[in-house]
Amino acid sequence: FILAYFLSKQGMLINDSMLQILMTAAIWTGCSALLARLGKLISDRFIGNGISLILLLNIVCSLPSELIRVFSEFAENKTDAESIVNIAVIAVTAVVLFMISYLLYTAEKRIPVRYSRKLSSDERARRFDYIPLKLCPGSVMPVICAGMIYMLISTVISAVCGPDSEYMKFFDSSAWLDINTPVYSAGLAAYLILIIAFTFVYNRISSNLAETAKRLERAGCVIENIRPGMDTYMYLKRETKKMLFKGALIICAIATLPTVLSNVFGISGLSFIGTTSIIICGIIIETYKKLFAGALAGAQKSRLDKGGLL
Repeated sequence: FILAYFLSKQGMLINDSMLQILMTAAIWTGCSALLARLGKLISDRFIGNGISLILLLNIVCSLPSELIRVFSEFAENKTDAESIVNIAVIAVTAVVLFMISYLLYTAEKRIPVRYSRKLSSDERARRFDYIPLKLCPGSVMPVICAGMIYMLISTVISAVCGPDSEYMKFFDSSAWLDINTPVYSAGLAAYLILIIAFTFVYNRISSNLAETAKRLERAGCVIENIRPGMDTYMYLKRETKKMLFKGALIICAIATLPTVLSNVFGISGLSFIGTTSIIICGIIIETYKKLFAGALAGAQKSRLDKGGLL
C-alpha cells in the first residue's frame, strides 16, 4: 500500500484516488501470494528452490531485450570494427564475471579439527575433519535485499521531492563515478554499504557459531591451538567475519563494474553483467545442489529397499 501510494504521487498510476491505490495494492498482494504458492508447489513437488527459480525465469526473460538494446547502442554511429571490439569486451567481461560468481559461491575456508578422545564406531561414521566457512554464505540474499531497500528509498524520495529533484541523481547510476559531479557517487557508496551490511546480517540470522562451538566440545573436537568452548567460538567468529568481508568486497566490485563500463562505453543498462550475474549463478548452483541431494537420497532409498547400502 505504501509503495502504491508513493507511486501514485509520481503519476505512475491512472489516478491518485484511494480506490486506485487500494486496487493496485490488492493486485500486487494477490499476485505475490500466487507466486509464493507456486514457488512452494515447485519446492514441494518438483525440484525445489521454487521462489528462486521464478526469480531466475523473470531475469532470463528480460535478458534478450537487454542484449538487443545494448548491441544496437554499440552499433549506432560506430564502425563495424569498433562495434565488434566493444561487443567482444562486454561478452568477455560477462563470461569472466560468471566465473567469478561461481568461485564466489563455491569458495570456502576449511578449518581442520582433530579429536581429543577415542571415538566409537558410530561416532567415526558421523565425524567431520574440518569446518567449512563459506566466502558467500548468504548466496543472493544480500544483493536482493540491498536492491529492494535501495529501490524503496528512491521511490519515497521521488514521491516526496519529485522525480526531477536533485536528490534523485544520487540514485541514478549514470551519475555515479562522474568526475564532473563526484558528489552523486555517494549513492553508489550507500548501495555498497547496504550490500556489506546485509551480508553480515543474513549470516547472523542463518548461522549460530555458539551452537557450533558447543557441538564441537561435546563431540570431543578441537581446533589446533584453540581451547574448546568460548575460545573456539571467538576464533570462529573472527574467521567468519574475515571471510564475509572478503566476499562482500567481491560482490561490491561486481556491482560497481556495470557503472564503470557504462561510463567507458557511454551506454546504460549493463546490470546483466553485474549483480544479475551473481543472482543467476547463485540460483543455478543452489538448484543443482538440491537436485544432486535429491538424486542421492533417491538412490540411497532404492538401495535400502533392495536390502541395504552395502
